[in-house]
Amino acid sequence: MKIRIKSSDSFEQNYEKSFELEKMINLEEKKNIIIKTNMETVKLLIKVIL
Repeated sequence: MKIRIKSSDSFEQNYEKSFELEKMINLEEKKNIIIKTNMETVKLLIKVIL
């Protein structure tokens, strides 16, 4: 599964990139997500907003 991450920096530049989802761990209101980039594996903790 792929996920898309959108962000902007302090100069108001917008970024958007898709990553392959390696692993997802469901917590109560947060998800621990591990994605693999071209150079490394990154672990993210995101808050789920519905």
